[in-house]
Amino acid sequence: MHPKRRATIRGLLLLVVASSLVAWLGKVVLDARRAAWLASRPGVVRFALIGRIDVDRDGDDDRAEVRRLIEAAGGLVDYDLPPGGRESGQIGPMTTWYVVDDRAAAGPSRDGGADQKRREAAIARARSEGVRPLRVERLLGVLGKDKTSRAAAPAKK
Repeated sequence: MHPKRRATIRGLLLLVVASSLVAWLGKVVLDARRAAWLASRPGVVRFALIGRIDVDRDGDDDRAEVRRLIEAAGGLVDYDLPPGGRESGQIGPMTTWYVVDDRAAAGPSRDGGADQKRREAAIARARSEGVRPLRVERLLGVLGKDKTSRAAAPAKK
C-alpha cells in the first residue's frame, strides 16, 4: 500500500476513534452533571398527581390541597392530570411517586370513560419510567395530614 494512502487511512481511523471518545466523554460529563445536580437536592421528592383526588370524600377534587401539602413539605409536583382538564408537566425518571385515589377512580364516570383511559395511560407511562405508586391515604399519612382532620363536609348524593 502506498505510504500516502496508509497515512490517510490512519488519519481517518484516528478521527473516528477521537470522535467516538469525545461523544462518550460528553455523555459521561452530562451524567456526572445530572448526578451532581441530584445530589445537591437530596431531599426533593417529586410527584405526579393522576386522576381525581378526593381527600375528604365529598365528591369534589382536592388536588389543590394535596399540591399545597406536597409543596409545603418541600416536594415538587412534576405532572398533574386533573379529571376533565388538561395535563400539565411530564412524568420522567426523576419523578419519585405517582399519587392515585383508587376510591375516587372507582366512582361513576360522567364522560363515558375518557378520563379513565387518560388515567390508565398516565399510570402506564409512570410505570414505564420506573415511578412507584402511592395511594393518597398513604401520602396524607406521610405528610402528617389525616384525611379526617379537615372539617367534615356532608357527603353529596
